[in-house]
Order: sequence, then C-alpha cells, then structure tokens
Amino acid sequence: MIMQRSAVLDGEEQEPGPPLPERPEPTPTPAARRLLLEGPAAPPRTRVQLVRSIAEYRVRQAIWLMVGVVDAMVGFDFLFRLIAASNTGVAHLVFVSGSWLAGPFDGIFASVPKVSGLTLRWSDLLVIVLATVVAWQVLRVAGLSGSGRRQRIVEGADV
Repeated sequence: MIMQRSAVLDGEEQEPGPPLPERPEPTPTPAARRLLLEGPAAPPRTRVQLVRSIAEYRVRQAIWLMVGVVDAMVGFDFLFRLIAASNTGVAHLVFVSGSWLAGPFDGIFASVPKVSGLTLRWSDLLVIVLATVVAWQVLRVAGLSGSGRRQRIVEGADV
C-alpha cells in the first residue's frame, strides 16, 4: 500500500509530495519468535546440587577401579575356561585369581560338565554381577550419607 503525504498548514492544503516507499514488515528476532510461539517464559527454577570434594571423587574412582579389576579377572577366567585355554603363562595367573575370587560361590551353581574341553562356570558370572551391584550400592549409600556440601543453583530463562 502506497501512502501519500499531505500537509495542512494554517488551513491550506498543500500538494501531495512524492509517494513513500513501502516498508516491509519487520522480521522478529529468534527470541521474539520463540516468545510469540511459546508464550511468556517460565520463571527461573531453583535446584540443589550436591558438590563433592576431590577426595570423595578419588575414593569413588578407586572403588570402581577395584571392581573393574575383579570383574576383568573373573571375566577372563570365565572366558578362558569356556574356550579351554591352556593353563600356562598369563592364563595360569587368570585361572588362579579367578578361582580364588569365585571360590566361595563354586557350590551354589553346578558347573556345566566339560564337553570337548569346554567348562561353563556360573559362579564366575555370579561374582561379576555381585561385585558390581555391591560396589554400586556402597557408593549410593556413601552418596546419601550427607558428605559434601549442597549448592543452590538458579536456572534462568533463556529467552
């Protein structure tokens, strides 16, 4: 739509001037567009976060490292017995440590008898599951013990 200017001075009408150029509709910014689509922003939320010290973080790492080593040794013991690896070198170390770690659980499940030299020891799998679950529960209880300081964080609206 082209509009023309006309001015009235002291009751006299002047001739219209040149037409004004058409102005395009202003394009809203992304934030304004989001505001138009989503409505007004929600009020900022507050959350409380538990902040741990470096020592607590290192203790958690040490526990998971020990569980990882136990799981790896027992897992390799399970695998080596399953594929009937020879009892020499590193495999001997794995057999000895895996038997020592899974020894208390040997009587719970019967091992599948050797079929062409393969042995399936369920106690190895039980040790892997139990070690991981026990470590997870110990860390969970330690995390709920109140150690660490609580920090309040206010999340602002991003409009």
